[in-house]
Amino acid sequence: MAPLSNKPSQVTQPAEEIVRRREMEIEKYKKSQTYLLYARHVLKDGRRPDDPQPPNKYANCSRRDWDSRMKIWKRKTCERAVASRERSGVFRMAGLGFWTTVDWYLTFLLWCLSLVYYILVVVQRWVRQQRDGLYK
Repeated sequence: MAPLSNKPSQVTQPAEEIVRRREMEIEKYKKSQTYLLYARHVLKDGRRPDDPQPPNKYANCSRRDWDSRMKIWKRKTCERAVASRERSGVFRMAGLGFWTTVDWYLTFLLWCLSLVYYILVVVQRWVRQQRDGLYK
């Protein structure tokens, strides 16, 4: 089948401003909570070839195509972060708001320490009141 035009096909690079905009969009997403969660649970050394990778910022594609590539990448990083987090045993218990692993224990420990501190403050005030009442 012959090409539609007689001009030689050329692969063109997108303009510099488009590449800069795409870089900014990728970097903006890499600073989001979702991507940071992904980066924390899926370390660079442990990433597989099938793990999500950012779209090629030099790809010659329309704005709509670029947006769909970004959307797919974002969705895959989110799914991968959730899957790896669940595999490691760290997921939120329904309705409680506590993490089920070490974070839950740390939260409980901090709560106990704050309770002990509160009790010590109350007892100290009571002792002062008793002492001051005896000497007046």
